[in-house]
Amino acid sequence: MVFGGCSSAEKQKIDRVDSLYSVIEAVEDSMEMVSIAKVNRLIDENQNLLIKVQNQTKDTLTKEQMFFCSDFKRYRKTLTQLVQNIEFQVGQIGYSKTQLENLKEDVKNGLIIDEHFNNYFSSEKESIARLKESSDNITAWYKGTFKRYDELKKGVEQILENK
Repeated sequence: MVFGGCSSAEKQKIDRVDSLYSVIEAVEDSMEMVSIAKVNRLIDENQNLLIKVQNQTKDTLTKEQMFFCSDFKRYRKTLTQLVQNIEFQVGQIGYSKTQLENLKEDVKNGLIIDEHFNNYFSSEKESIARLKESSDNITAWYKGTFKRYDELKKGVEQILENK
């Protein structure tokens, strides 16, 4: 983007910020496939299935079945941690976008000297690289969540069917 009244050096800085902004937008786009609502539905389903097991089986579970139900219940903690990580990540992405927008505005208004720009830009670039890595990890965790959950859920449903 070219702005009237900007020097060539300012335009180069703005271009650098814009290129970094496009990276954070790509990170944000990658996080869009992650659905907090879907994970929350699994958390609710997990809790409801365990209530059914408790109500329908009373104290008649075998030791193996109790351990299995315990694993299923512990998996709810994994799901809850996933939701918390997603929410934190989305917040950090928003914060980085704001920082870049502010940096660009400061450059346009001539409020930043080269040395400070380089420090700010370098810091944001490192931050966004960490956000990208973290987003990749979260999306991989998210994708793997459903297979493991379905395996555990089938086991709990079999316990209910056999009672």
